[in-house]
Amino acid sequence: MINKKLLKYIESIRQDKNFIKEVKKSEENVKIKFLVPFFNSLGYDIIHDMDFEVDGVDILLKEKLKPLLIVEAKSWHKTINNFLDQGLEYSLKFKNPFVVFSSGYYTALYCSLINPDNLKKTKPILSFYFSDLIKKDNKSLLKSISSFLSKRNLLNKKIILKRAETLLLSGQSIEQAKRQFFKKCQNFQSKSKVNKINEEQFFKKAEESPEEICKAFKFAKDKFCEIERKYQKITTRYHSNSFGLKFKSSKGPRDKIIGLAGLYPEDSRVCFGLKHWQELGISTRLFKTIKEFDRNIKNRKQVEKLIGILEKGVEEINKE
Repeated sequence: MINKKLLKYIESIRQDKNFIKEVKKSEENVKIKFLVPFFNSLGYDIIHDMDFEVDGVDILLKEKLKPLLIVEAKSWHKTINNFLDQGLEYSLKFKNPFVVFSSGYYTALYCSLINPDNLKKTKPILSFYFSDLIKKDNKSLLKSISSFLSKRNLLNKKIILKRAETLLLSGQSIEQAKRQFFKKCQNFQSKSKVNKINEEQFFKKAEESPEEICKAFKFAKDKFCEIERKYQKITTRYHSNSFGLKFKSSKGPRDKIIGLAGLYPEDSRVCFGLKHWQELGISTRLFKTIKEFDRNIKNRKQVEKLIGILEKGVEEINKE
């Protein structure tokens, strides 16, 4: 059950002050102020059970090295339904059917066993609004949250699978659904490989943001290309919803393309391949700078700072 300490913490949150005004509506705020303490109260240790920004996933909850739950954070009031395809892609990539989407304002748990082709055609196993958590008659909701999402129950999976089975297509068993899902995982090809956006689509997505943010994204994209031209081992690539800066590692029998950073115009954010930067051996100080950089793109000045950080990192790893 969610502990009293967390409930007291949640009740102290003021939506208008802590999440909505100006920059505070960002997904980083939702992740740090809401999701991390929320899952910590459900038995997940921040150090041992939570990994952040793993191949695009905001939070990966795990037991040892095995994924338990994929968590996607979105900024306050973002429409979760717009990101279900992205969540399904992560589900297939990590071979784990359980995905939580949360904007803080609204949170939903989906299971891709129900439909491994389209999460939009499934109902969430559990969903609730922020306001539901702080209602006086919230005991039933808190019990459901604990039943489905606590570490102890998710390791066991009996309760969540039983609920998923009630939502399956008529005549299908949970074992059949598992086989279908894992077969889908085996045959999965990331949309980033088969359905890439192009430059025109990238700019179109950027233009949906306020003018200052749009200009910042166009400037960032140009700077990524400049870094590519400057360093032989750097390349850039379009993916299904982003433009990425990559490093061509020559370790091993053949070159390996490693993601360093990605521009996501639809969400107005930048993501970093923190695990990759660490593996490439950049300095502790620079890694900390990258890790603490604000992911939400706001203006050109912020992007100039971002490019400076990335160039320092590229210079370090280019010496390998």
